[in-house]
Amino acid sequence: MKIWIDGSLTRTCIYPEGGFPCVVPFSGTTNQAEYEAMLRAVEYIEDQTDQQEFLILSDSQLLVRQLNGQYAIKNAELERRATEIWGKLTDLRRQGKSISIEWLSREENKAGVVLG
Repeated sequence: MKIWIDGSLTRTCIYPEGGFPCVVPFSGTTNQAEYEAMLRAVEYIEDQTDQQEFLILSDSQLLVRQLNGQYAIKNAELERRATEIWGKLTDLRRQGKSISIEWLSREENKAGVVLG
């Protein structure tokens, strides 16, 4: 199952494949919003009992590369959020779920289209 995510200064959005977009108000930096959207996607996966394979798609190259270990995280707040996300991903993978995080262009991001 694909899950598109995006965040802005005022909102976050997750858009699961075959479902409806979920937009939630947010206040913080754009990078914090991207991490919040990722956390919400991971929490959505925690509630999915009938799916085992997930692909989380984001147009934030920084987020994707940091969470995939390609870039260092130099901001303490983002490091805290990343640690929470990694912990949840580890637990889900131990339960047999396959979860990948990939970058896609802004134009291809269904959640980004919702946020405008």
